[in-house]
Amino acid sequence: MPLSRRDVLKYAAAVPGVVGLSTLVATPAAAKAASATWMADMLQQIGDVPLCRVTLPGTHDSGTYPMTTRSALDPYNEGARLRVLVSAERLAQQRGTSARPLIVNWSKAQDLSITDQLQAGIRYLDLRVSLVDSTYVLGHVLVCGTLDDALQQVLMFTQQYPSELIVVDVNHLYGMETTEAQVALISFIAGILDGRLVQGPPTLGPNNTVNEILHHDPDDKARVILLFASSAAIAASGRTDVWCSEAENFPPCESSQIISLWPDQPTATGVLEHITSQPERDLNRFYVSQGQITPSEELISDVGPGLSSHPGSLREAAELSNPEVLSMAAREWQGTGANIIILDFFELAPRGLLDVCKLLNGA
Repeated sequence: MPLSRRDVLKYAAAVPGVVGLSTLVATPAAAKAASATWMADMLQQIGDVPLCRVTLPGTHDSGTYPMTTRSALDPYNEGARLRVLVSAERLAQQRGTSARPLIVNWSKAQDLSITDQLQAGIRYLDLRVSLVDSTYVLGHVLVCGTLDDALQQVLMFTQQYPSELIVVDVNHLYGMETTEAQVALISFIAGILDGRLVQGPPTLGPNNTVNEILHHDPDDKARVILLFASSAAIAASGRTDVWCSEAENFPPCESSQIISLWPDQPTATGVLEHITSQPERDLNRFYVSQGQITPSEELISDVGPGLSSHPGSLREAAELSNPEVLSMAAREWQGTGANIIILDFFELAPRGLLDVCKLLNGA
């Protein structure tokens, strides 16, 4: 059962270090519809700012929105994915119920389609790609949809809103261990986004301004920055319009254009502590502040830390953690060049993510 607002407030008040929940839940600005053209609307404020110092709203596991209990099992589950699968199956066996609803509860991170995310202001997409039966699919424990469909939505958005830049981060690859297989994926993506990909280093990089990136393409069509998880595949592809995203290594590899450190924390407090304890960022790279919780076995098994009303799904966890991440950002990140902020179910609290990003960008 979804948590009531009273439960949310009660939980937040009981967790040490978690304050200010009502700040963004109740603000009138948070209730306004997010703009599909917010970058164009704020060009006076952000046009001459390096893109890696513009605050961009993003989504975690952006492609999980179509997930249902009928979705097929992704064959490449490991790490946190495997944790969800094993914990959900164990709990379901104890309860004598199906594991699928539990898996969906702890794997589905977004409700809105890629199109709706972009129209709501999202400018960073986190795509996890598996190769299953010769098809590129998006997944997280369960298969959620095809990469082709997601990229077609990106393409249509760039055609409809040519003033907006989008960062597409293909940062996890499954079933594509060889460089050859990864090059094939790059070619597939580039085939759909033909003419829309922004030139990468050394021509352009994260430290180029929004205006420089917007005006570099003589055809005035390149609006998508494609980050890809393998520098070897990028080199082998021979393409100059793919940017390296070996993001989870720290210190990052020389060619990586982004740093994105996974919190792996099951509580809002742990996520906040992770964000505030990060090493000093490199202002010449994109930097992702990950605001999502990662379910532990104890949390999924309903015996984890917290009150009796502690979250029973990623959605309920986002209802608890999103306002706290956004409240901290609004209080502490102004003037810091904060870059990409990603959340699960970003539209909760409500639509506070874009409001905070606009604030940090000088609105």
